[in-house]
Amino acid sequence: MSKNWSKSETLALAKTSCTHCHGDGLRPGRGDKSSACNCVLRAIFRACYARFRYCVTKEKYMSKVTLTFCAGKDRRLTWVRKDEDYVADFCLVSRRTLDDFEHKVFRYHFLLGADWRLCCR
Repeated sequence: MSKNWSKSETLALAKTSCTHCHGDGLRPGRGDKSSACNCVLRAIFRACYARFRYCVTKEKYMSKVTLTFCAGKDRRLTWVRKDEDYVADFCLVSRRTLDDFEHKVFRYHFLLGADWRLCCR
C-alpha cells in the first residue's frame, strides 16, 4: 500500500540537513506520487518508539482503564487499557511488517535493549 504524501504532512518531521529531500520531507516517487523521505520515516519511528518506551517503563499502577466507544453498528462501550493496547499494537505491526531475520534483530535491539554491536553479529 503506497500513500501519496503531501508537503504539509512531512515538513515538520523532515530533517533540515537531509541531503536527499533538503528539509522538504518528500522524494519523487513513481508516477505522480511523492514518497516520504527516509528522514521523515525515521522521525515517525522515533516518535512511535518513544511512546512505546514510555508505556513499557511507566509504573504499572499508573495504567488506567477507560470506558470508550467501540466502532461498529452497535456503538457499545467497552473498557480498554490504552497503554497496553499501544504496546501490543507496536509489537504486532513490527511482526507483520518485518521478515523473520529483520524481526529478530528488531526484537533484540529495540524491544529487549541489546547493544547494536551484538545484533550485528
